[in-house]
Amino acid sequence: MCADLAAGHDEEAVTEYTPVLKFLSDLEDRVCRTVLAQGVGPTSDEVAGAIRANPGIARAAATAQKPT
Repeated sequence: MCADLAAGHDEEAVTEYTPVLKFLSDLEDRVCRTVLAQGVGPTSDEVAGAIRANPGIARAAATAQKPT
């Protein structure tokens, strides 16, 4: 944040912050893993078809729909 604030005002401060920003960026790359985007799931027609085709899935779907 300090580097961002200094960027437009103090060129010497920006030079001093550069190694720290590089270190933090490298640390982030090593420590923070990337979360992959979720894949596309089945369509509603595919889910309905699976429920109709399999009695076990139909029972599980009916149970899931019951209020608790």
